[in-house]
Amino acid sequence: MAKKPSKAARIKKLKGQKPGLYRNINLKKLGAGKKRKPGEKAPSRPTDADFKRAAKTAKKPTKKKGGATTKKKAGGYRRKK
Repeated sequence: MAKKPSKAARIKKLKGQKPGLYRNINLKKLGAGKKRKPGEKAPSRPTDADFKRAAKTAKKPTKKKGGATTKKKAGGYRRKK
């Protein structure tokens, strides 16, 4: 059984390839991208103050009133004729 290449080896191999969409996607999946710091220029990562400001305007969750159930029946959903 062949040994799986390490994360660092996979990143190095991808960085050696020519730039392209799938190269960038795979590098992001491996976490090889530059990490953003809070408050960094656009596109910026949200700061703690941003989360506090957003919490003030967030809607409160509402309780669901009784009504039609969404459980799937044994026969599946059927269209009314």
